[in-house]
Amino acid sequence: MPPDPDAATASAWCAMEQAAPGRPLQQVWRRQLPQPGPGQVRIGVAACGVCRTDLHVVDGDLPWPGHAVVPGHEIIGRIGALGAGVAGLAVGQRVGVPWLGWTCGRCEHCLAGRENLCPQARFTGWQLDGGYAGQVRIGVATCGVCRTDLHVVDGELPWPGHAVVPGHEIVGRVGALGAGVTGLTVGQRVGVPWLDET
Repeated sequence: MPPDPDAATASAWCAMEQAAPGRPLQQVWRRQLPQPGPGQVRIGVAACGVCRTDLHVVDGDLPWPGHAVVPGHEIIGRIGALGAGVAGLAVGQRVGVPWLGWTCGRCEHCLAGRENLCPQARFTGWQLDGGYAGQVRIGVATCGVCRTDLHVVDGELPWPGHAVVPGHEIVGRVGALGAGVTGLTVGQRVGVPWLDET
C-alpha cells in the first residue's frame, strides 16, 4: 500500500532504490509511469531474479554510477508501452531483460556480435534502472521474447534467474525459490523480509 493515499492512482508504482553504496534499499513511490524513448519499451515487472551481481552492486563492489540505483537484471514482464521506432514487439507481450542493458551498436565488438565487450556498455540494475520495481524502461535491443507457458511466481522463470520477486509484492515479500545461498545472502544484505528461508 502506498504511504500517501494520493499515490494510490493507476499510474503510481514503487521501486526499491539504493541511494548510496552500502545503504539499504528503500521504497520509493513514483507517481508517473516512465515513458519509453525511441527504441525503448516500458515493461510492467512480473518477476525479477536475484543474482550475485546484485549483491556486488548493493555492497559497492562495482564503481558507483553517480545516481541512485534500482537493482535487478533478471527481469520478466509484459510490455506496457512502445517507444518510437519499435518494431517486432507489441503491448502485452512477455519479455525478459538481462544484465547487458545497452550497447553502442557501432564499435568493432558490437559489429562482430560481441556486444558484451562494448566499451560503452551499460548494465541493467547498476547503470540503468533494474527490475526491483513495478516498471522498467529498457532498450529493445536487449529484450528477449519469453515463453508464456510458465508461471513466473512459481519459480519457473522463463529467463535466466534463480529466485523470483513478484512485481506486485516487491515492497514487502520475496520468494527465494531455488536460490541457494546467493539468493538468501542477497536478500539478507538488502534487508528484504523473507516468507521462508528453506
